[in-house]
Amino acid sequence: MRFYCSVILFLALFALGRAEKDIECPNNCGAEFDVHCGTDGTCYHANLSSCLVKLQSCYREKRGLAPFKIIERGYCLLNKPMCEHFLE
Repeated sequence: MRFYCSVILFLALFALGRAEKDIECPNNCGAEFDVHCGTDGTCYHANLSSCLVKLQSCYREKRGLAPFKIIERGYCLLNKPMCEHFLE
């Protein structure tokens, strides 16, 4: 999973220099880490903060790719690929 996240960050930084669309992305992310869940309850992007996931989504849009699905904050159970959402 760490390798996967590293590849995503590398591609995002590479894409930043090749941006085609004029989209302004956030420039400062905090240090909070959590797990992000798709609308279907599947966990993905573990060990990235919600800010970093939004940043990756922004970079995808700048390259003309579809942004990530709606991101919800939650945590992933170790034995199940489903998310339990925080009550906010």
